[in-house]
Parts: sequence; structure tokens; C-alpha cells
Amino acid sequence: MGIWGSISSGISSICSGVASICSGIGRGVGSFMTNVAPKLMTVIGTTVSKLNTVLAVVQAVVQLYGILKPEEKVEDIGDKAIQASEEGISMDKFDDFDAYMESLRNFDVNPERSSEIDDVTKKLSGIAVVTQGLSEKLKVNDNSLGNLWTLPALNAQVFTADRIKAILDGTMNLNHVVRYFEKDLTPQTALSVEKGLFDAEKKLSPEKTDSEIYQMLDSTKTDITKKSEQFSS
Repeated sequence: MGIWGSISSGISSICSGVASICSGIGRGVGSFMTNVAPKLMTVIGTTVSKLNTVLAVVQAVVQLYGILKPEEKVEDIGDKAIQASEEGISMDKFDDFDAYMESLRNFDVNPERSSEIDDVTKKLSGIAVVTQGLSEKLKVNDNSLGNLWTLPALNAQVFTADRIKAILDGTMNLNHVVRYFEKDLTPQTALSVEKGLFDAEKKLSPEKTDSEIYQMLDSTKTDITKKSEQFSS
């Protein structure tokens, strides 16, 4: 079951600490920290470059959907969200995510407080916030969407922002997508997910032959499975 059943107590402890700091942000952020962040951090480990790779993909995806403006950075949103929550400004006090984001854009951070918040906390918080915004925009479960970020952590060459967007636009069961690449689905469900992935890839790269697409899916699945098995060994 790969990363789904292999979260270490150390990683869980780190994410619990981040969740405590972010507890006042609101809505799905706490759930993200409890259910998604430990899986993501299990894959990332202590490799800063891998976290930055995931962050870059998240940033590009949410900008493609208009969640962030071109000049905005995910980690800065995390910093603002934490500090705003400490001033009583939470996501739950706004009718929609766009109104909340406008409040963050108008919020002035305290540089001294910013220096006290570590980069991992800012980045995870930012990812949680923009994931919540994207999930509301696409009307999908925020935890299911958050789990999708483990894929670029495992294979950044394949799971680019454009390919993640193609998957999201395909309206597939996102939890099933992750589990498809870990070979953790029944044959019938896997075939259904594979058809959705095939259609998404065909729209993204219409010049590819059917054989090339299936070969890409198969090789990616093998790669992801091998890597995810490392976390359950």
C-alpha cells in the first residue's frame, strides 16, 4: 500500500506541530495537515529540493486556475495565513475563498514573526490554503486533491503542472488516481481510472499514439510503485 500505510511517528509528530500552528486558519487546512501532509512529508523526507519541486508544481497549477496571481508565492500565502489567523482572521469568517484571499492580500505580515516561522511550516500551510481554494473552485474533496501532490514528489518529470491540470480537468476520482499509480486498485477500478488518464493525456498530447500513451502510463506506474514501496519496507 506504499505511502498510504507507511507514515512514521516522527513525520506524524512534525505534521502535528505544524497543524497546531495552523489550527486557526480554518476549513480544510487542519484536515490537510492531519491526513495529507504526513503522506507528502513521508515522500519528501528531509530533501528540501523535493519539497521545492512539489511547491513549484502546486504554485503553477493554482495559478493556471487563477487561485493565485502571477506574482504571488505559495509560501508567502502560508506565512500570511498563519499570522492572520493569530489576529483572528480565519477562512471560516468569509463566504468564499476569493474573499478570504483578498483579506490575505491586504494583510501586512510582521517580519519578526515571519522569522520565527520555519520554511517547512510556511510552505505546508501555503499548500494547504491554496489546495482548499482549488478544491472549492473545482468542487472536489480537499484531501483527495491534496493527495495528488504526492505524485510530483515521486516523479516530477512526469507529473508536471500541465499534466496535473489535465488530470484535474478529467474529473476522475483523485484518490483512485494516486492508488492507480501505486497498483493499489482492483482490476476493474484500475481499468476505469486508466481510461480517464488515457483521455486526459490524449487531450494534453494529441500527437501521441495510443501505444505511446499506454506505455507512458505503464512505465510511470512501475516507477511510482517501486518508489512508494520503499516507504512500506
